[in-house]
Amino acid sequence: DPDGRIVVGTHSPDEVDAVLEQAMVASNLAKRSTFDKHAVAEIRSHPNGTPPSPEELFYTAEWGLAAPDFNTTFILDPDTEDMYVLMISDKTRLEALRDFLKDEIDPVTKDFKRGGKCAALLEINKNAFERLPAEDYLLFRLAIIAKEAGGAVSVAKSYKQDKSVTVYGVKEVAYESEGQTYYQPVKYK
Repeated sequence: DPDGRIVVGTHSPDEVDAVLEQAMVASNLAKRSTFDKHAVAEIRSHPNGTPPSPEELFYTAEWGLAAPDFNTTFILDPDTEDMYVLMISDKTRLEALRDFLKDEIDPVTKDFKRGGKCAALLEINKNAFERLPAEDYLLFRLAIIAKEAGGAVSVAKSYKQDKSVTVYGVKEVAYESEGQTYYQPVKYK
């Protein structure tokens, strides 16, 4: 498709390696094959190196419901070859995530709609996130929404150079006097 998606089906390790290599070489010019019930992952490229969008979080849930073996969306930064990862951690909660995000994504910006419940939740929690570096801020936004919708998807970044992985999570912090649940960012290495 025009967004440069590749969908990996149930293939041998050699076939998967070939698809990964194709994704890295072709970058955003790669075309997504027709999505089917045998897909296990989606590999995308963001030529500008940006983290996953809220729309990609939504489609990870949508495709996880449509294909029994689908479990991960990878977003490649073609310059560093680092990968952002949206991994399904609990298939039983995917429907709740998809329903939570339904009608919350702006079709033009692919971000959360202004005035929606996601934007409201992020506004309540902005003090914990707004001073973070841009990449962390964007990843923690996805993590807080995924957590609020039941925790079906984990947000992470895999670094090619040192082969490390950072998982972006949030911890609930309740303040009794306000009757509101707030979230704090937490990184796991």
